[in-house]
Amino acid sequence: MLQNILLTVAISMLPVIEIQGSIPFAIGVLKLSPLQAFFSSLLGSMTMAAILLKGLDPVTGWLMKHSAFAKKWLEKLFHATRHKHSGIFNEAGALFLIGF
Repeated sequence: MLQNILLTVAISMLPVIEIQGSIPFAIGVLKLSPLQAFFSSLLGSMTMAAILLKGLDPVTGWLMKHSAFAKKWLEKLFHATRHKHSGIFNEAGALFLIGF
């Protein structure tokens, strides 16, 4: 049983499959209950998101330090993203924090 839950967590961490594939797999193949499938898939998805968010800053920092092209491209990307989404984050920032 624990083995099946851990497998579901691992499958939900895969970018192509994620929750949409891990829940049906857990229910249909591994015979987990829908609640077990949902929560183990959610755990895997949230774990992968946390890993990516934690590792994104050091990777982009390193790229910007070692590559002029990457620095120019990332600065342009970050500026556009901040400009596009700053209004909604200023208005509803506290609500977004509740989700995390």
